Amino acid sequence: RIVPLWKHGRLSALDTFRTDVKRIAEMIRKEDADLYHAQWSYEEAMACLITHPEKTLITMHDWPDAVCPAIGNYYWKKRNILGNEVIKRGKYFIAVSPYIRKKLLSMNKNAEVEVIPNYFCEDELEMFKDTSEEHEDIRVLCVNNGFSGIKNTEVAMKAFAEARKELPDIRLDMYGDDYEKGGAAEKWANNNLDSTDGITFHGKASRSEMAKAFSEANILLHTSKEESFGLVYLEAMASGTAIVAGQTTGATPWVLGEGLSSHLTDITDKESVKNKLKEVIKDDHKEYAYNRLKEIYLDDIVLRRTYNLYLRLMDDNE
Repeated sequence: RIVPLWKHGRLSALDTFRTDVKRIAEMIRKEDADLYHAQWSYEEAMACLITHPEKTLITMHDWPDAVCPAIGNYYWKKRNILGNEVIKRGKYFIAVSPYIRKKLLSMNKNAEVEVIPNYFCEDELEMFKDTSEEHEDIRVLCVNNGFSGIKNTEVAMKAFAEARKELPDIRLDMYGDDYEKGGAAEKWANNNLDSTDGITFHGKASRSEMAKAFSEANILLHTSKEESFGLVYLEAMASGTAIVAGQTTGATPWVLGEGLSSHLTDITDKESVKNKLKEVIKDDHKEYAYNRLKEIYLDDIVLRRTYNLYLRLMDDNE
C-alpha cells in the first residue's frame, strides 16, 4: 500500500511528523500481521508502535543524535525529536552494528537488540569485480551524499591536494549529491585549495557507473566523522579497493574487521590522511576484505539471520 504524506518535508516537520504517522498508522490497522518490521526508525516505526507496540521490530540504520544535528535545519531538528521518541518507546530492535546497539541501550535499557548488519547483494559481486586494466595513475574514490561537516570531505580534499604534490599521478574522483560539477564541494575547493588539479566532480551516478568507478579505483577515501554502518565499505570490499577510513568513526572499525581489511587513521587530521594515502598504494588487505564480505555481509546470510529473528519474536509473542 502507498500512503499519501505531505509533499513538503517542512510541512511534515511542523507537527513533528504526527500527521504522517497518523496516516501510516491508519493503513497499518487494516493489515493483520504477526510481526510489524519498521525498516526505518522514524515515521514508519512510530506508526507501528502506536498500533502494535508488542509486535513491532525496528531497524536502526542511523543514530538520530549524531546525524540530525549535523544537518541542523528545522526539518532535521524535528526529525531528531521523533527518532529519540521511537528509541525510548520501542522494545525490539535490529542494530546494524555494535556501535548502534551500544548507543541504543544507553537510551533504552529495556530494549532487546539484535546486531544484524546491512548486506551486499551476491548478484552484484560480478558487477563490482575488479576487471580494470593496469593504469599508471593512482585513482582515489570519494563517495558521499551531502557536503556537510559530518562528511568531513574538506579534509579529504586537503589531504589529496597535499599528497598530489608528492605523487603527481594521483587523482581524486568525487561522487554523490553536492559533488557535481559546479556543486557545493567544487565551490569550496575553488575557494580553499591552492589547486584543484587531479580532482573530478562527478555528482550522482547510476549503480552500474558506481560499480565501474569502484572496479577502477585503487583507494576508497572515506573521511566521514559518523558511520552507523557504511555500505560504501562493502562496495569497496567487493571490488578489491583499498580503504582509508576513520579509526574512531562509529561502526567503521567493526565493519572493517578492526583494520584487518582496511587502513584506519585520524580522519580529522589532513597530514595523517595524506600519509595514509601514500602508505596504501600497495595494499595487502584485499583478500581479507573480500573474504569478510562473503562470510558476513552477503544478502543470503543477513536475510537468513533476520528471518530467524522473526520466528523467535513471533514465538515469544504467542
